[in-house]
Amino acid sequence: MKTIAEIRALREQLVAEAARQRSTIALQFSSLQGPANAAARGLQVFGWLRQHPLLVGATAAVLVAVQPRRALRLAGRGVVLWRSLRMLRGWLREKGVAS
Repeated sequence: MKTIAEIRALREQLVAEAARQRSTIALQFSSLQGPANAAARGLQVFGWLRQHPLLVGATAAVLVAVQPRRALRLAGRGVVLWRSLRMLRGWLREKGVAS
């Protein structure tokens, strides 16, 4: 059976090792901070657009009236983006990452 002193020494070693591991992980994942912030900002923009459908529709109508070719080109890109996001969402659900 271990003495209290041995248990305390082991605990100190484990706490120090955990601190080293945390700092290593933080260093390794610090490069992901920028892309994660950009993704979060993008999700905020999409959320805002979903909350203001009338404004989005009115903007689209004005764009179609003023620049129909550009509106058609943007609509095509929007469809591609929408389908890509749906495919990504399905893949993430399949992997169990998203609900």
